[in-house]
Amino acid sequence: GCDFSGPFVRPLQAKMSIQYGVAAVLASGALAESNYARLDVPAVQRLIDAMRLDVDAGFTQNFPRQQGASVTVRLADGRTVTRTLPDVVPATPHEVAQRCHEAVAARLGTAGAERVRTGLDRLPALADVDVLLMACDGGPDREDA
Repeated sequence: GCDFSGPFVRPLQAKMSIQYGVAAVLASGALAESNYARLDVPAVQRLIDAMRLDVDAGFTQNFPRQQGASVTVRLADGRTVTRTLPDVVPATPHEVAQRCHEAVAARLGTAGAERVRTGLDRLPALADVDVLLMACDGGPDREDA
């Protein structure tokens, strides 16, 4: 991620922002694509405004071999909670496909997600990517999709 506190105009800016990602998870209680549906959630911005980003020499030294992070949250009662991940575990191809399917289904419905999945599966054999683009756009079913 990147050290960027906003303002956030596009979802990609929020997805690349360390601050937004941490704040959105804390505010929503979940690491989910839905965290990026609205970029103007007051609770997320309040958390971003309250946070500080520090560079850790150990994580920097291990990069790019490892991509770790640590988050410390100071609670209203004064307690602190810290969670550290020494290295990011990459998503498996199945996990990437599942997340893609869920995101597309949220936009285009289950049938639309299946059209996109079919188009992606057949991408190497397609003579024209318009079939896939139409599926992503929610366009009409076509025999060659």
